[in-house]
Amino acid sequence: MQFTAGDRSREPLRLFCGEVLRRWPHLAASDVLDSRGEPSKLIAMLQKTYEYSAARAEKELHLLIKEFGEKLYRAA
Repeated sequence: MQFTAGDRSREPLRLFCGEVLRRWPHLAASDVLDSRGEPSKLIAMLQKTYEYSAARAEKELHLLIKEFGEKLYRAA
């Protein structure tokens, strides 16, 4: 899931960043927001902050993205 400046609403990005910070509270909020939801940037943060392997960081992030998408679907 990637959010760009061209999105009509920044609300999903804000909500997604909140989910990321709830799951991984040691990440810097400003870094998460600056990532704009780009998986490669978030994976790099997880590797650096939590010392996850690339495979683990990718797997855990994709799980969070899936869960977030399901929450948005249920809320719509």
